[in-house]
Amino acid sequence: MKQIGWVLSVCLVMVALAVVAVGADTHADRQTPYSDLVPYTPAEMHQILADGKQKAIDRSLRLAKIFKAAEGQDDYNALYYKIEMFVDEVAEQIYGRVTMVGKAKIDGFDQPVLDLYDNMDIDSVFDHGVYTTNWTEGSNLITITLATPVNTDEEFEITVVYHGHPVEGGFQSFNFGYHNGTPIISTLSEPFLARTWWPCKDRPDDKADSVDIVIEVNKDFFVSSNGVLRDSVDNGATTTYWWHEGYPITTYLVSLAITDYEHFRRWYTYGPADADSTPVDFYPYPELLWTVMSPWTEAVAMIDFYAETFGEYPFVDEKYGMSHFTWSGAMEHQTNTSATSSSFGWDRYLIAHELSHQWWGDYITVEDWHHIWLNEGFASYCEALYAEHLGGWSDLHSYMSSMQYWYSGTIYVQDPSSVGAIFTSRVYDKGAWVLHMLRHILGDQDFFDGLRAYYSDPTFAHGHANTEQFRDVMASVSGRDLTAFFDDWIYGELYPQYSYSWMSEPGASGEFNIFLHISQVQSSSPSVFDLPIDIAVVSAGGVDTLQVYNDQRNQDYMLTVSSAPTSLILDPANWILDSHSASSYTFNLVNYTLADGSQFVAYAD
Repeated sequence: MKQIGWVLSVCLVMVALAVVAVGADTHADRQTPYSDLVPYTPAEMHQILADGKQKAIDRSLRLAKIFKAAEGQDDYNALYYKIEMFVDEVAEQIYGRVTMVGKAKIDGFDQPVLDLYDNMDIDSVFDHGVYTTNWTEGSNLITITLATPVNTDEEFEITVVYHGHPVEGGFQSFNFGYHNGTPIISTLSEPFLARTWWPCKDRPDDKADSVDIVIEVNKDFFVSSNGVLRDSVDNGATTTYWWHEGYPITTYLVSLAITDYEHFRRWYTYGPADADSTPVDFYPYPELLWTVMSPWTEAVAMIDFYAETFGEYPFVDEKYGMSHFTWSGAMEHQTNTSATSSSFGWDRYLIAHELSHQWWGDYITVEDWHHIWLNEGFASYCEALYAEHLGGWSDLHSYMSSMQYWYSGTIYVQDPSSVGAIFTSRVYDKGAWVLHMLRHILGDQDFFDGLRAYYSDPTFAHGHANTEQFRDVMASVSGRDLTAFFDDWIYGELYPQYSYSWMSEPGASGEFNIFLHISQVQSSSPSVFDLPIDIAVVSAGGVDTLQVYNDQRNQDYMLTVSSAPTSLILDPANWILDSHSASSYTFNLVNYTLADGSQFVAYAD
């Protein structure tokens, strides 16, 4: 493979070599990890992840209104990107050449629009390899007018050459930082920040079929990125690395991590007799090699578990990897998770969370950011599933108890462009509770069959999905109408607050009848949550677990048990995100003896 060909990069290499020794010593350490205290509770972990990502979004939203999809982007699909870049870590500049191949969705298409921040300087633009001046920039967009329009399903190719310093901010998506006095350059582009460092169609519902990532860096550094390392070329003062992502990938999952990494490898084996294998590559900072070696390699066992639970690891022909980066959280970059260098970065359940995103988020991506819970709620519940895998039923419920979410707001993100909207604990924690409650409603067989059907459905394979599509798969597998459940929990707010009361009396045949009254007393939307509720009845004979279906504001039930009940517990295993309290029985029980001697039971206020 040849190194990047424009003259500017060669000149910059000489400048970089002249000042690199000085530059590394003149910057303070910019890495500001969260507390090193472990373990983190699930809610604390999700708050850290949410806060960091949201700060990046908030910074971008203050700089420009970038969320709204550009006019004209619906008229083509992105098929392929080639990202060529020289990274000058001393001047903190990038010099890039990005080529996109697209396919028209309409006849007469002649104006592809790319997202790129206006602070980046555009040096030249090419149309099918031919230099062109028929382009404009503004509002963080590049609009290129093709010399020859293309019709539906015809391809076009455009190239943008540019340079600059990506936007500043504490959590900017392209970061120049330091670890142990050594430069570390890394990216985090979720949800719509790829445009801060490379021109692209920056939205989750349009995955390129493949991406080539060709990066030239100081010879002392290694580039960790997506997919498979195809080649590396020693240029003398620099090295050029060529990574190829051969699976479809959305823009926010394209990543770079550049520093003096150490490297170690393990293998995930699969297939008949485990005859096939996928490399699991780890790129830690040298000073943390022995610290992370044990916790990070648990990822191999986790891949085994998630593959058995949901379906095969979706990128078996490439790799799974983990790389340190400057941010204080972690990010599920496709085939190559980035993780902080604080102890948070080797927390067992952080590793499980980011790995599970390879199934839920990377392989199946959200259609748009309204439905981000399909990424984060799923990954949070995958933590709980791994806890169950290690410790059993009690650990599952203990883990879920630590993710209880009691605050207002819908899981569905009403306005992804508003500050503080997308990444909240609500989508992480309450989103996980939606899956937990759905599991209880459907039962384990239908629930996990449904997840496997969702994962294996060719409609979503290496593509995208929304809430309704996931709901419909689960409904089809289980044969249940799940509309009310999803309306209540994804588009509704808060949670049910139950007040219940009960009394019992002997039945005619020696059994005992329990008269149970349940009220939903919450003031929220919806006013009524439709759910099955488990009831544990304790008696001298043991515990009977029964179930009622509650879909009214006030509802009465008669249950029958074999022994005299001494206590009654609502939702004993804590399957519902709810509050509940017992009260005095609120109805008078009236017994009538009918002419044939049978008993008639009625209630009167």
